Amino acid sequence: MSARKRKFSSEILPVFQSIQGQKQTPSFPRYTHILIHIKPILSEGKRSVWSSLIADLYKVAALAESITQQRPRTNKDWLPVADTLDREGVNLWNVSGPIRGGADDASREVVAALRYAGFRLIEAGLEQKQFVETLIHVLQLASKAAASLSEIGRHDVAANILACAAKYEEQLRTAEDTLDIHQQAKAQAVTLYYSSRMEAAWREGNDGVADFMLQKITDNDQRLPLLLPRDRESLASKLLEIGKAVLKSAHQTEPGAARGKYQTAVKWIQKAFAVIEQSEDVGAAPTLGNLKV
Repeated sequence: MSARKRKFSSEILPVFQSIQGQKQTPSFPRYTHILIHIKPILSEGKRSVWSSLIADLYKVAALAESITQQRPRTNKDWLPVADTLDREGVNLWNVSGPIRGGADDASREVVAALRYAGFRLIEAGLEQKQFVETLIHVLQLASKAAASLSEIGRHDVAANILACAAKYEEQLRTAEDTLDIHQQAKAQAVTLYYSSRMEAAWREGNDGVADFMLQKITDNDQRLPLLLPRDRESLASKLLEIGKAVLKSAHQTEPGAARGKYQTAVKWIQKAFAVIEQSEDVGAAPTLGNLKV
């Protein structure tokens, strides 16, 4: 047996079994039966046990990340494991959809945990070589997971996910797309990534990074025109939200120090309107028209 195959069997398989709950393993006794424990909770929808559900989802994410760090080259032994990781990750991610409609903090925390664990499982199941379609997909998932985590104040975890997203964005930027058939999808994924970094930085009070991400989004004349109306609407809403928040903060600041904040607020709001002005079909999304007024 090769060294790589031995490593796969001795190190990755016990972690995988811990996630799946296939059997007790001495190396990971605390983490056994995680998904077996999670699935009934998700199907029952009992809010009273959401705190333990969130803790279990974070454990799944940590274990999946450890698999990613040790992931072997694709082989016949690895493929079934990769397929299972991907399937379980997709299932967790999809479950977050119905819960996402909840406006309360508990719902947002569960959604963030589901997306975090889902992304990590999907990432762990990736092949060593990713094609453009895969890079686009995983970059979008990473950006959305980071945004959800940032929204609930888990800035440390969001930063960790965004660091992974940065690697996928770089790979996507240098990936071969000779026929340019993925231009629009790439524009959507990259814009989502930049906007997630922008929001995360702004929530942490890192105005410099937030402003830098804003420039990367709005100063690209080739990427913005490729966005669909719904993507443009979402982006403009985010910029407007930040602008309004800065404006509110300026109102609560001493007059001498408020001037700079007013200027910053105006900049964000103007950028929001500029994103809409570039749309050739403002009427395609009602909110765009309302925002423009």
